[in-house]
Amino acid sequence: MIRIKRLFVLMGLVMIVFMFSGFKHKQIEEKQSNTNMCWSEENLLNDFYKNFRKSQAEYNKAITYFKVNEENHLDEFGGVFVDKEGIINICIVGNNIPYESEFLRYKQVSNSYNLLKRIGEELQLVLKEYTIWMRGICESCNYVIIRLEEESNIPLVINYLKVKGVYKQDILNFL
Repeated sequence: MIRIKRLFVLMGLVMIVFMFSGFKHKQIEEKQSNTNMCWSEENLLNDFYKNFRKSQAEYNKAITYFKVNEENHLDEFGGVFVDKEGIINICIVGNNIPYESEFLRYKQVSNSYNLLKRIGEELQLVLKEYTIWMRGICESCNYVIIRLEEESNIPLVINYLKVKGVYKQDILNFL
């Protein structure tokens, strides 16, 4: 009887040891797979930043063509944004690409950054009147984003911008 008890106790201890060793092994595998995932994410981030640094140097050369001065651009300039690969994209109105590089991309757009900026400035003057909560420029989308407290003011905002001479079809995105 004592031998049977010892056998069951020994079998129980062996099972507990196997359970814990399996658990630790599983934890080690998960940590390794997470580490591998982090490495790939880290590599992606490194690629992003490497591309961005190279792209930024090229952008500094290209943007001089579009600048009138520090604050103003030619109407051929539509904005700039960084894509998910870390490459700077310059939005252009028209077909003129002043400087080519593998670390720059050009995107044709309909609206100049000057027009988008002017719309934002005009809206700034009537924020309270038309209950505008937010307004901003989406350079990658090439339009002005507007959030109103009351959607019923949308026609009033459009009419105001028409009167000011800065409204174009598909230049506004109301949220």
